[in-house]
Amino acid sequence: MKTRSIAILSLPVNQIEKLSALDFVERVEIAMRTKPLLDSAIPSSNVSKVHQGIDLKQTYTGKGVIVGIGDFGVDFTHPMFSTPDGTPRVKVA
Repeated sequence: MKTRSIAILSLPVNQIEKLSALDFVERVEIAMRTKPLLDSAIPSSNVSKVHQGIDLKQTYTGKGVIVGIGDFGVDFTHPMFSTPDGTPRVKVA
């Protein structure tokens, strides 16, 4: 079974051609600009009800939960993915 490595990086636009010419590079994709929707995520997913324990045996806050995300659109530099002291909260495997 062949596995591939994926690299996510930022570089000047004028360097893309050099990157794509490297022998080990199979494909280059330019990311689309994203728009954060965090202000609507909690209400639209009923997280408030879970935090309050509505129709549940107890309340749930998510403390101690590890979430796996398989999404190339994640902005790992967003402050939500770091602790207040700047330590990353994202584990890359």
